[in-house]
Amino acid sequence: MEHLIWAVDAFEEPVTGNRAVLESLKSLAQVSPIRVTPVYILGPVESALPLPRLYGDPAWMPEVRKAAERRLKEILPDKSRAPFLEEPQVIVHSATNIEEAVSFFASYAKSQRADALVVRSHGRTGVERFFVGSFAESLLFHSETPVFVFGAHAKKWPAKPHILLATDFGDHAKSAFRQTMRLSNQWGAHLTLFHAVAPPIEGGVDLEAHSRLYEYQGEFVSLRQILEDQIKHQTERAEAWTEWALRDGIAADYMIDESGAGVENTILEASRRREISLIVMSAQSGPVISAILGSLTRRVIRGATCPVLVYPRKYFESLGKEADSGKNLPRREEDSLNV
Repeated sequence: MEHLIWAVDAFEEPVTGNRAVLESLKSLAQVSPIRVTPVYILGPVESALPLPRLYGDPAWMPEVRKAAERRLKEILPDKSRAPFLEEPQVIVHSATNIEEAVSFFASYAKSQRADALVVRSHGRTGVERFFVGSFAESLLFHSETPVFVFGAHAKKWPAKPHILLATDFGDHAKSAFRQTMRLSNQWGAHLTLFHAVAPPIEGGVDLEAHSRLYEYQGEFVSLRQILEDQIKHQTERAEAWTEWALRDGIAADYMIDESGAGVENTILEASRRREISLIVMSAQSGPVISAILGSLTRRVIRGATCPVLVYPRKYFESLGKEADSGKNLPRREEDSLNV
């Protein structure tokens, strides 16, 4: 992952948010070669000027664009202080709603062959102001490019990075693990595979007192037996995947959370306890993370003390069938997915 497009809010006041992202990018540049293109997206959706005034008079757009270009030069360091930064860009579009703006931004990233987008979750103007609501969800759902999201509490990238991949072992879990292993190799990062076992029934249930039997895989079993079976199967998967990473020379371990607490809380608690520097999540649904694009992702981003990298579903689809074909996987790992 070398080419990043950073969605900068040129007119943010104060500029502390942009500085926080910049410091993390500086730290990342010290462990891996990267080039970052700062981009400000300018259009009717982002502009505070009335739409008819902005587009009714062609003279307005060049002036606003020049102001944005000047502002970017003021808030961003020059090449001598941040050699990984490329020339800032102001990209003009004519989208009049969020969906069109999302499509434009995603298409721009694809055309530039960006490896990832970098955004903040609480900007108030420009593209980033939408990353608290529907713009973020739309981008994560439609983008073919992975997205680094920096929340309000995200800290500077550490000298020794530690990645936590939160997985539900769903549709694109293998691809997400492959991509995260590549990042771990590139950054020299420790990789922790994290999985929270889903309770058999939503809400709190006393498994010992609840003696009712349920049909499960052709047999009638108790909730306790269902949960134990899930723990066994997912632990076998986690062990196999961890061995896969170790064979590739990656320092790796796994965590299986059996508490039944909310997925958001278990992810955040694990990230704090292990001093995680990057949380990785996939934009997919499954038995544990059932709404990764919705409130769960937003809550993790808002509560995380590190950036969150989200792999959108369309990113995996763009990789083609080979990404999930099982090719080159150790036999035990393939077998464990069929348990």
